[in-house]
Amino acid sequence: MIDQNGGGAGEDVGVVGRVWDVVVVGAGPAGAAAALAARRAGAARVLLLDRYDFPRDKACGDGIAAHALDVLAELGVTGAVDGYSPLPALRLVAPGGGTVARTLPRPAYTVPRKVFDARLVEAAVGAGVELRRHTVRAVEVSADRVVLDGDVAGRAVVGADGAGSVLRRALGHPVNPDRHLALAIRGYAPAPPGPPEQLIVTSAARWPAYAWAFPIGDGRANVGYGEVLRGEPLTRAHLLDRMGALLPGTDPATVTDLRAHHLPLSTHRPAPGRGRVLLAGDALSLINPFTGEGIFYALRSGAL
Repeated sequence: MIDQNGGGAGEDVGVVGRVWDVVVVGAGPAGAAAALAARRAGAARVLLLDRYDFPRDKACGDGIAAHALDVLAELGVTGAVDGYSPLPALRLVAPGGGTVARTLPRPAYTVPRKVFDARLVEAAVGAGVELRRHTVRAVEVSADRVVLDGDVAGRAVVGADGAGSVLRRALGHPVNPDRHLALAIRGYAPAPPGPPEQLIVTSAARWPAYAWAFPIGDGRANVGYGEVLRGEPLTRAHLLDRMGALLPGTDPATVTDLRAHHLPLSTHRPAPGRGRVLLAGDALSLINPFTGEGIFYALRSGAL
């Protein structure tokens, strides 16, 4: 468990006028990367805020691509996937049933976000970032600072607070509209038999939509299903029915830790920032609309 009540640079955070160099809201991959990059760029006082204690779960496919590890290496982070088996191949099933399988140029990994995100936060704290549990509700932007909730001030603020970003709303950008927003459900189930590989099964019905099964290496796989929203509500039962239809070896009744989440697609990105406020990751709608990948884009945008 990471201590979020430490002293040091954060002890005077409640005094507006003693301003942090950078405040990052949201300690997922985008936020942790932003905090690490700020420290590496010479920021003396970096505050990382999140509404949860770490480790914490996050609904996601848990897929970590090789290019995501490249960004972490640039930030000085190693060991983010230690203890997890590499996935050397990808199998893609087309809407019509055609299948192609290939060895990946470099292996991918499946690391539960409860583990992956906590490792990145720990790396940020180890680099001198102050971590604090705090839910941001109010944002006030002035000429020389941004004040959060009346008492946390930063010369620059990075909004890495996800699909429902408070910082994004403060910049005047609503959430993504239908057709630019997807909904997915994720859980954990026994891994499919056979050699380990990423499996993506696309769907002719409700296209664009797909189900996935990403083995973790411990006998389980991250499984799920998602589709683009079109103006009608999607029920949990519908999402589970589609997952079961596309992954016939997976019984939705036996899938554990089911959680749904929104994916703001990059087909409707807001401006990346204004003045002293910048957005990163899901807050900037950086989900790949074809693959559903978000972790690499979160890390890269946070670092930038």
